[in-house]
Amino acid sequence: MKSMGAFGFFMLFLAGIALVNLRGVGERKAAALAVVTKAELITPEWRLLEFADSTNDFAGDVRLHFQDDDRVAVAGPCNRFNGQFELADNRLTVHTLAGTRRACGNEVMQAETSLLDILAATDKLSIQERTLLLQTTDGKTLARFVAAAYTEGE
Repeated sequence: MKSMGAFGFFMLFLAGIALVNLRGVGERKAAALAVVTKAELITPEWRLLEFADSTNDFAGDVRLHFQDDDRVAVAGPCNRFNGQFELADNRLTVHTLAGTRRACGNEVMQAETSLLDILAATDKLSIQERTLLLQTTDGKTLARFVAAAYTEGE
């Protein structure tokens, strides 16, 4: 009889864990499905936290600023770029960017090339807790940015 009580308690315990996990999954899924508004995108300047497939020492030096007139300004560790963007239903399209042509070290130039490649490959985005995720159509994260004001104590 004791084993039946212990088994029942164990099953209730597992059910509780499952409910907590399902609730968290639902909250994350709802956040991912939330439509990003233009106001959310343009309000802060975004500072790079990381490229998904590489490590670089220039993350804090890369900034994105989406503007109300559908322009995006990109500040790399060496050069500056700007161009047009489109946002519709969490789909982001960054059109060809024009930029300065300063010559910098090889690592810096590779980081900027990676950034431009990522912007060109971005199909969608999401904003979760002041973090901007640039993603492919299948949901693979290409880069993570954080709202700059939150990293500078403003």
